Amino acid sequence: MAPSTNFWKTQQKESDRTLGLETEEECRKRWISIRIIYFNGFLVYLAFSIIGTSVWPYLNSVDPDAGKVFLTYVFAIPSLMQLVCSPLFGWWNNKLSSIRMPMALFLILFIIGQIMYSTVEEFPVHRKYVMLTARALVGISSVCCTIYRAYVSSATTVAERTMTMSILSLAQTLGILAGSVFQSLFAIFGEEGYRVLGLFRLNMYTASGWFCAVLGVVNLVLMLPSIFQDQLIAVKEAMKGLGVTDKKDVYKTLELQHLAILLMLVAFALLMFVYSGYQT
Repeated sequence: MAPSTNFWKTQQKESDRTLGLETEEECRKRWISIRIIYFNGFLVYLAFSIIGTSVWPYLNSVDPDAGKVFLTYVFAIPSLMQLVCSPLFGWWNNKLSSIRMPMALFLILFIIGQIMYSTVEEFPVHRKYVMLTARALVGISSVCCTIYRAYVSSATTVAERTMTMSILSLAQTLGILAGSVFQSLFAIFGEEGYRVLGLFRLNMYTASGWFCAVLGVVNLVLMLPSIFQDQLIAVKEAMKGLGVTDKKDVYKTLELQHLAILLMLVAFALLMFVYSGYQT
């Protein structure tokens, strides 16, 4: 019980207190924010996996003429939008002092995309393009993966970083597993489903979108300033280690290991290639 109990605690450790990098209240806020990022990672990967087994029958039901060639576009568009938008939003995030604004934007796009995905049937024409647009919005929202990984690395000390990144990876993996489980559970609604207030249909395909949209709203609430607060302790630790008082002096001393970074990028790309290829 001890490890699981300690996971939920936000009290500052005695070893951290002696470092003098933050107050106990700042430590508490920092770990609350990191756990919100865990939830965000869980949500993004849950949304990515939950449609894996249902997107083809759903597309075929709303537009029988779409065909499997168009299905490849529906699968590919989220990754393509992430590829295009990640550098742009990464550059923008570097100009900001907080990740709240880009994260809120991504969550709003995520919610809109999920609602569009769940209401494709309500559009009289061009349904397959509505679905494609919905998946594109979700793809743009997945750029938050870049932002929250960078945040976790800057919101942890060197001693905390490996474990924190591991838990984030665990949250993402649990999201992938939960996506398959929830899609199976939503089968109880059947393909016909139910009309809700005469506005939209809730069935085994649309339930996944509504479920993700609701979780997206919860995540958006958690990003409010009163709950999520940026605590960038990594710069403070580096400043203390270098004996400087200006964070700009820290950045001046950084030397990027370009070969190591390139190898990590290639390794991560291969990992995601195998996973997305298998899912498709």
